[in-house]
Amino acid sequence: MNYIDDGYVVDDLIVMAREAKGETISIQWIPRINYDSSNFSKRVRKSIAINQDWLPKHLASHGVDASIITEMRTDIFRTPSHQIWVKAYLKDNRGQEYEAYVSR
Repeated sequence: MNYIDDGYVVDDLIVMAREAKGETISIQWIPRINYDSSNFSKRVRKSIAINQDWLPKHLASHGVDASIITEMRTDIFRTPSHQIWVKAYLKDNRGQEYEAYVSR
């Protein structure tokens, strides 16, 4: 729900998910990916960069050792019934996978 450059980031992501016709829009947090040349809007790219920089501090503040996380991403997609869903995904260094759906 970040508000950047006179708009909500989530609004841009919802538009992208609707236009993706069922394809998943993913934001990869770990390992870190550079989104400068992606199809994301400028607002979304700016938000991703801010949150990528903040993520290690956020994890540390919760006592999480970031080195145990091998993959972390956010998936946004439209279901066949045209609902927009957001899923958080994490995989640890033991191969254990965690998924949680995020409500708006």
